[in-house]
Amino acid sequence: MRFSALLACLLPLALAGCGDSDPKTATVPGDEPAEGGSPADGSSAGGAEPVTSDGNELVDDVLLTLDEKEQHQVLGGGARLDVKELRKVVLLTVTTVYPNDHDDLVLLQLELDGVENAMGQHTENLADTQDTVAIAQAYIDQVSYTSQSGTIDVTLSNDGKIEGHFAAQLTPDDEGSAAEPRDMSGYFSGKWSLLCSSPVLNLPGDHSISNSAYCKNLTF
Repeated sequence: MRFSALLACLLPLALAGCGDSDPKTATVPGDEPAEGGSPADGSSAGGAEPVTSDGNELVDDVLLTLDEKEQHQVLGGGARLDVKELRKVVLLTVTTVYPNDHDDLVLLQLELDGVENAMGQHTENLADTQDTVAIAQAYIDQVSYTSQSGTIDVTLSNDGKIEGHFAAQLTPDDEGSAAEPRDMSGYFSGKWSLLCSSPVLNLPGDHSISNSAYCKNLTF
């Protein structure tokens, strides 16, 4: 699970499908504004959006606040649950970009054990191997980093909300890089969106559809 292989697919926000012929992107009930113009997630009305450390507005689905050693920078992006029929693993990806340079980003990825177990709290150790359950990656100042250790704690709810915290020890992917390893931690919250697809059987190649009965009837 190397970062360079993921970057082209997930940048900028990893909210669109990558490799699916017709992915379904849908938000769960509760994402739409409530009556009177107040967002259903409880954020303030009247245009009072969260702001970054430099005073710019962020209207992203997920905000990630890095801890004090990172000067409390606020990154914006999205969280996606990737569900595929006949695949047991549900993949959660949280991707956020820095406010002043959208080429720089932080990516958190977590494998969940089935749709029936996706909601609730999940705590996992971060690692760097392709077979790991959870991984943290970053791309900063043209250097890509991958977690060597650390933890991630995420809580998902079926009304579309997500919140969590991570702490990771990151090292450069390029062993010859002059960049130093770095510690990174922070907390994030917001809304998750759904990407659902079903395979098209008896066709050559990797084909999938989003309007299958499975996706239409999917519940958490």
